[in-house]
Amino acid sequence: MKVSRSVDRSADGLPPRKAAAAALAAVWRGRKLDEALERSVRRGLERRDASFAEELAKAVVRNRRFIDYQLTRVATRPLEKLPPAVVGILRLGAVELFLISTPAYAAVAEAVSAVKDSPFAGLAPFVNGVLRRLASWDAPAEPGGDDVERLGVKYSHPDWLVRCWLERLGPGEAEALLAANNAPAPLNVYPNPTRTDREGLTAALQEAGCRVAPGPLASLAVELGARRLTELEAFAEGLFVVIDPASSLGPRWLAPPAGSTALDLCAGAGGKAVQFGWSVGPAGKVVAVDNDGRKLKACAAAARRLGLGNIEIRRADILKDELPLCDYVFLDAPCTNLGVIRRKPDVKWRVRPEDVEAAAATQEALLARGVAALAPGGRLVYNVCSLEPEENERVVERVMDRTGASLGFCSREEFGRLCDGQYLRTWPHRDGCNGGFVAMLRRRN
Repeated sequence: MKVSRSVDRSADGLPPRKAAAAALAAVWRGRKLDEALERSVRRGLERRDASFAEELAKAVVRNRRFIDYQLTRVATRPLEKLPPAVVGILRLGAVELFLISTPAYAAVAEAVSAVKDSPFAGLAPFVNGVLRRLASWDAPAEPGGDDVERLGVKYSHPDWLVRCWLERLGPGEAEALLAANNAPAPLNVYPNPTRTDREGLTAALQEAGCRVAPGPLASLAVELGARRLTELEAFAEGLFVVIDPASSLGPRWLAPPAGSTALDLCAGAGGKAVQFGWSVGPAGKVVAVDNDGRKLKACAAAARRLGLGNIEIRRADILKDELPLCDYVFLDAPCTNLGVIRRKPDVKWRVRPEDVEAAAATQEALLARGVAALAPGGRLVYNVCSLEPEENERVVERVMDRTGASLGFCSREEFGRLCDGQYLRTWPHRDGCNGGFVAMLRRRN
């Protein structure tokens, strides 16, 4: 579907596209998309140009297979035989023609100009011909083949992932999931209950010129417009935290009571730790553990911004270092991120089938360590943002067999349709949030 928008440009129109091309080149070399955008786009461009460049780059990553299918229909040379920089320019041009409302003459002219300014200027006539042929089409070419190929091309997912979801979900629901993955995710926030409430936060954001609407699972969906998140006064005042709704479920289920101590393993940048900070209150404590010092700095900064003095930062290797015994343990285990493709579209191109099993092995080791840190009678919540059973219930089942831990059952009265038997599970196409899995384990006395 074509996005209706005006074309944002700097004085000569090239910097946003060059920045997008540089970010894409870094992604194809193995860098994560968000890191590439930070280095090539957000730091070097004015806000309007950065917004356009980011939109272009994300659209190419999100729709790469679909775009390549269109290009191969008209290109007189195989894409794999072309210099990667030229392929990147073709992809950007095709995205502007099919998915962004750039006038055809401008999309073609900008791509040709970019090639002329590159070491591959001799390919400018080729690029011009390819994009002009695409521009002459009334609509993109429809992919054929079996369901795997057709859906893989249409929604730009790798065959192995399409096949997996077709087998598990059936054609209709698998297609709905693929489509949801390709829809840009909204910005979801929750109020900081120590400083404001839902109504107060809504008023503060609207006063700043943001559009605010109810989001899934009691979140607020916010459209910033031309603003940057960190420029909002409400951000500086610590009135809210950015959390995908799916990431609110694990802390809500564990719910350590006021005055207790919670152990947050793999705490990362602190999205879950701050929720536990609210739960345990000033008389309680959250021990946020991670082996990544940079993420822990972000966690500490979030705690300061939100006015939470009850979060203790601890750098440790969970698999090697001693952990304190605790009644409430939370493990947000590293995973393939296959449930967050709509927020991180490069994930579908980076993850391979063998990565799922590798992630599961690490998750099993971490979860066993988390259970060992449980005090008798304590409870642990295991959380991953993956849709794959290999990383979800199969990990939990193996650890229960190893440790003798028992399973806590999901309360349908509290969580409703998100309960899947004894587990919590979210899906982008069903729930309007990240895909994820949550389980609770209890240690016997």
